Amino acid sequence: MSVQKSFSWNSPPRPVQIALALFAIGLLIGVFRVLLKDFSSRPTAAIVGSIVILIIGSAWISGLYHSRNWLRWFTVAWVGGGLILTPWAVSKLNDWRQILMLWVQFATSLGTVVLLVVPGANRWYGRRRDS
Repeated sequence: MSVQKSFSWNSPPRPVQIALALFAIGLLIGVFRVLLKDFSSRPTAAIVGSIVILIIGSAWISGLYHSRNWLRWFTVAWVGGGLILTPWAVSKLNDWRQILMLWVQFATSLGTVVLLVVPGANRWYGRRRDS
């Protein structure tokens, strides 16, 4: 007799949880980078832009949490493109804080992409809900 682990829709598997946390950390670092760069010259635009980014990012994370497979693959493609462009973006920066934060974002993005395609994530995003 084989023993199967029960599958719960209440919460995603550990790799997906970590991927979502990394995605959120990268999002917050990005917002902080925008505020650091633009707040002194354009405070209103920096604040409004940051709020919009946080709203979109929150909806994005919610969609990933609720196992939207199309959004997972869009995330892998979008974030993967950002990873490819990171060296170019770093070459355009002069502020060491911005460079450091961009490399931290790179690390969180790489972790997000990898964790969204591991077998545990494939099972989470591949299953269909009956309800």
